[in-house]
Formats: sequence, C-alpha cells, structure tokens
Amino acid sequence: MPSQTRSRRRQGGRRGNVRKSMPAVVQRPWVQPVYRDQWIEPLDEEGVHRIHDGAMRMLEEVGLEIHHDEALTLLRDAGAIVDFDTKHVRIGRDIIMAAIASAPSTFDLEPRNPARRIQTCRTSIAGGAQATGRTTGT
Repeated sequence: MPSQTRSRRRQGGRRGNVRKSMPAVVQRPWVQPVYRDQWIEPLDEEGVHRIHDGAMRMLEEVGLEIHHDEALTLLRDAGAIVDFDTKHVRIGRDIIMAAIASAPSTFDLEPRNPARRIQTCRTSIAGGAQATGRTTGT
C-alpha cells in the first residue's frame, strides 16, 4: 500500500490573515470638523458686488438651458422667461434674490447613521457621500 502523505495547507480563509490581538486600524470617534481660523476675505466689497452683478446679468440676459420639464414649469410659475421648445430660461434678479432670501441659514445633511448628522453653518465643514438635506433654522 502506498504511503499517503498529507500536504499542509493553510486553513481558515481570510481568518488566517487577521491579527487576533488588535484591530488593524484604531478609529477615533466621529466629530464634525469646524473652521478654527479667521475668515480670509479675498475680495473687497466692490469685488464681491461686481461678481454678483455679473452673475445676475448672465442669468437675466444669457440664461440657462434646462432639460427638465418640471423645473421649467416651476421656473415659469415663479416668473422666469421660459421657452419650452428650446429649453431656454432667463431668470430675473428679483426671482433669484427672493429665493436667496427664503433659504434657511442652516440645514442638516442626514446620513444613514443619525449619529453622523452634519449641520451646515458658517463655521462647519460640511461634506458627505450621500445625504438628504433637512432644514433646521432660518
């Protein structure tokens, strides 16, 4: 009878690579990052006004091409000049400024894990892969 030799094989699949004593990465508790430095104002008030005025002129005179019929209807109902055939929209600065005035000052980004909710405000660094916005204040 031929002698049978057993070859030694590593067993355990992925478990064979795992260190038993400690986790591979020690993760610190999650906190939302916050700006701690003073704000840098790269433009003076006149420069900000010129950029704002240029953006308003672009929206009023050149306009946008929007390929979403529901959005076109909403913009038309808000007072924008809409051409449904060409999907071209021109939005007056009064409409834009009213929308900006109605925007909340803060809102939350709601992730799957509620413990990692991100609140936007002037001092928070907000970002996430996927979230749903929820208004928290004005």
